[in-house]
Amino acid sequence: MAHGFLRPSWVFVDSEGRLRLGGYGIVTRQQSRFGPGVAASMTDSATVGRSACWTSTEDLVNDFGEPTLAGDIQVAGMLVYFILTGGRHPFGANPLEAEVNIVRSSSQLDHISEEANDLVASMLQADPASRPRVEQCIEHPFFWSGEKKFRLILIVGSDVLTEMKTGVALTGTGAPTMMEILTLVDISDVSPNWVQEIQPSVMKEMRSFRVYRNTLAELTLFIYNC
Repeated sequence: MAHGFLRPSWVFVDSEGRLRLGGYGIVTRQQSRFGPGVAASMTDSATVGRSACWTSTEDLVNDFGEPTLAGDIQVAGMLVYFILTGGRHPFGANPLEAEVNIVRSSSQLDHISEEANDLVASMLQADPASRPRVEQCIEHPFFWSGEKKFRLILIVGSDVLTEMKTGVALTGTGAPTMMEILTLVDISDVSPNWVQEIQPSVMKEMRSFRVYRNTLAELTLFIYNC
């Protein structure tokens, strides 16, 4: 069920510290984009209608159409960024700037984390068809536990080691090897030189296994061997 009315004032925190969403089923049609139902604040707490700065690109372009799940995803991306940055809107510092930039699909994202920025950027796509579904958002690595992320690194490290020993890709016939997949990520995005960041005593011990190079594949192998 599409919400069509997402904004900060409808996000609540319960007694156990969990986020709850209210405001379902109370969307009203606007007389026009700048009519009386459109709010003029980032927090948008005093109006029953939808706010222009908390509206999807297609709603602004089409002057507020029927609510859709794809539209909710884009506005939810704005809310995620708003919460993680302590109250900043991803499209601008004030409602008018945000509205203009939503139409232009010109977000202004500060760096939060690799996972958070990747999730938010995908949700803010101007094309509704390019946005992830709710299920894909929930499964995004941003929501993974530290344990799940660590297990993935161990699995990748095991695959890298096996491919080094056998020369056979574990990703399937004709598919790129795990090592080839890891080369798609620039190691400088992780660390300028991860080898030099390891404590010398630890690196000395680990080099009894092999000499590690400054690549992402070698880093995953290092963590696996640890």
